[in-house]
Amino acid sequence: MCIDANGNILWQKTAGGSGNEKVRTAGKSGSDQYVIVCNSLSGISGNKTVPLYVSGSSDLWLFKLNSTLDVQTIQHEMDLIVTPNPFEDEVTFSWNKNQEKVVLEILDVQGKIMDKRIILNGSAVKWSSENLTSGVYFYQITTNSGSSIGRIVKR
Repeated sequence: MCIDANGNILWQKTAGGSGNEKVRTAGKSGSDQYVIVCNSLSGISGNKTVPLYVSGSSDLWLFKLNSTLDVQTIQHEMDLIVTPNPFEDEVTFSWNKNQEKVVLEILDVQGKIMDKRIILNGSAVKWSSENLTSGVYFYQITTNSGSSIGRIVKR
């Protein structure tokens, strides 16, 4: 939520379903970026459109916000495909049309950047996870149009 100096609500946004959602950690990740890590016990409900990844467990969500606390997404514009997921050693990120510049960042569950790649004039990239342990990671793909954040799982 954003409030003005008088305490009036200027806007508010929600994420999650009708179950138990909790913020686990939040912090500043750059001069103008903030990271919020949450978990969700909700099934499909509210604005959550996918079931729990593992039934009886919780999902982790990573929100990376800019200084105006806007969340932008390009996933639908790019038709982003991430496969396979879960993966063993390598995962491929591909999109429907050639992009002039794409920045791929892999983050751990605390929002720390584990790897960063810049793809120029491309429509796909294979990413190798040789130095990472099994677990949940997040990706952020950024173009001039905005950015998309998603989850990948290394077996």
